[in-house]
Amino acid sequence: MKNYIKILPDSLANQIAAGEVIQRPSSIIKELVENSIDANATKITVNIKDAGRTLIQVIDNGTGMTADDARLCFERHATSKISNTEDLFAISTKGFRGEALASIAAVATVELKTKTADENIGTKIIIEASKLVEIESDNVPNGSNFMVKNLFFNIPARRKFLKSDSTEFKHILTEFYRLVIPHNQIEFTLIHNDETILKLLPENLKERIINVFEKSLNKQLITVSSDAGFVKITGYIGKPQFSTKNNPRQYFFVNDRFMKNGYFHKAVTLAYDKLLSADAKPNYFLFFEISPSKIDVNIHPTKTEINFDDASNIFQIILASVRKALTEFDIPPAIDFENTEFVNIDLKNTESDIELPEINLNPNYNPFDQAEKEFNFHSKISSSKPYNSETELIFSTEQTDSTPKDKQFINLKNKYILTTVKSGLMVINIERALRQIEYEAIIGRVTEQNTPVTTLYPIQINFSQMDLQEFESIKGNLEQMGFRFDKINDRSYNITSLPSYVELDESRDLIFKIIKLSELSNVDYNGLTKEEITSQILKNRTKKEINVLKKEEMQELVNKLFSCKSHQYCFDGKTIINIIDIEQLDNLF
Repeated sequence: MKNYIKILPDSLANQIAAGEVIQRPSSIIKELVENSIDANATKITVNIKDAGRTLIQVIDNGTGMTADDARLCFERHATSKISNTEDLFAISTKGFRGEALASIAAVATVELKTKTADENIGTKIIIEASKLVEIESDNVPNGSNFMVKNLFFNIPARRKFLKSDSTEFKHILTEFYRLVIPHNQIEFTLIHNDETILKLLPENLKERIINVFEKSLNKQLITVSSDAGFVKITGYIGKPQFSTKNNPRQYFFVNDRFMKNGYFHKAVTLAYDKLLSADAKPNYFLFFEISPSKIDVNIHPTKTEINFDDASNIFQIILASVRKALTEFDIPPAIDFENTEFVNIDLKNTESDIELPEINLNPNYNPFDQAEKEFNFHSKISSSKPYNSETELIFSTEQTDSTPKDKQFINLKNKYILTTVKSGLMVINIERALRQIEYEAIIGRVTEQNTPVTTLYPIQINFSQMDLQEFESIKGNLEQMGFRFDKINDRSYNITSLPSYVELDESRDLIFKIIKLSELSNVDYNGLTKEEITSQILKNRTKKEINVLKKEEMQELVNKLFSCKSHQYCFDGKTIINIIDIEQLDNLF
């Protein structure tokens, strides 16, 4: 009988493991930098080219490795961080499973130069697609220098699915921020295509957060500090007035490891209850110190999901800690009962007599009169004509065209326009109709030669490094729409001109919303269309009160709507027109 079970070759097994651990260039940076941190490095440099496609280099001044360790570190499940089962429940290092370097070496060419402080000579080793190519002694400084070249060269299908350089670099920045924020005692440098993007010297936590993102955070952050014994929570939250609809800075760290946790996020947002509008999101940077035996980090390949033994109690501690910080930030003024001037009301006024209040009674009031009036009213209704002229229009069975022209319309609470069509009753959403008409008008203007409107005073925009990369990728698209920008410094631009259809006070928020659009959809900015940008402009626009439409204005609106390329659905996919047929109306009765 034929046997079907077989052992996979190491090269294939490593590629399968790499598929879990190494998803894109940012995954490699995460693994290599975490190893440098575990090696007690005080200085780490990350050098990348072409968003990691061509080169990812991580240099540290950590403990380094001997020649034997340098060779063994690329084997699967080779690790210096755990030795028995008990160690799995007391993990204090970033890496521990021994899969990262083996996975990286399976899908790229890796060159490692390393030396320990007590050795005179170091080691150079080259591995390509899990195969040892070269190993020799080399004169190198203390620490480790990993160079990962030609990522996914042996798996063309994986390489093909990498996004554009701007998108991949965005993911690299995201991962880099998660690593540098909690390790503020380490010096970090990020270089991309020979340009220094970020250089961070050892500093306190608040300075690190500000230097990673933007200096304006300095006046926005409130200190959080709480010690419940089994868990200690420290860090910063944002003042309510500085909350944002787009791109909030929201970070959880457990024992200096970045973590995603929707349950704990709910605790933070609950603490802001009634302090924020429905669509506002607070900034927060919260750090948990907890015994490694109380958490399980080995539940996901990227280790960003963590199980807690006592999550419900931690939820309550987060809620109380954030509320306490918010209360201390904005304590209501105390009342000084010693110095407050009280109003003296003299209850004994002997100069005038106290008059009783007058009560007016109607001796002829009969409570049954109202019931009789209502009865007479309903009697008149039942004996009169059932519908007035306007209602007759709605329920008319007259056969008319499906596109109303020169017809009668009814304005229902200035929200809907009602009119008859062949099959029954047509209902038009006024707000959505106006938005779709405006959308198609803007699209038409964009295709024509659009003349920008110069701003009286330039509007300054300050970007984080991540937002800056995104903005510079889409800057050309925005300029085609009619925006004009002047660079102030490495992280700031002025908006000097706007398209005629963009409001001045919405321009800054609009730029960040367009950036967020790409982050959510993970599209290449160079492929962002004028339709996508225009839809974001209109979504960003504050809803304005619609003036009560007269009959002529309703006719004009309907005519404009039916001249649109899409009159059934709005640009955001919402329905503009609904038709209720006669059968549906009959069923109501």
